[in-house]
Amino acid sequence: MFPISEFNWQPISALRPLLLAVEGMLEVTTSQLQDLLHAKKNILLLEQKTIERIKDTHLQRQSHLALYKLQCERWKTEPLVQHQSQALDQLEAALSELEAINQKILSFIQNY
Repeated sequence: MFPISEFNWQPISALRPLLLAVEGMLEVTTSQLQDLLHAKKNILLLEQKTIERIKDTHLQRQSHLALYKLQCERWKTEPLVQHQSQALDQLEAALSELEAINQKILSFIQNY
């Protein structure tokens, strides 16, 4: 992860696009977890290179999620209108859910 001081903080207008992106990641990551659980039944489905790519991807995502949470904290300090506040609540809920699923995938890979 790069230093926080180098992070390009986003204006509140980036809230909705970030929410949509995180919801998309949540959908894909949930599907990937289901695929991994299915693959567990047939251990030969995943080769070592695939396992390493999955691990690298989700470790990187973990660091991105931390930055997204910091962005949310910054937005909370700004005056928000109702729809922005609601979208921020949605984003934080989606980030928490995504973080939990991401952690399940990392645990799965660690024990594979």
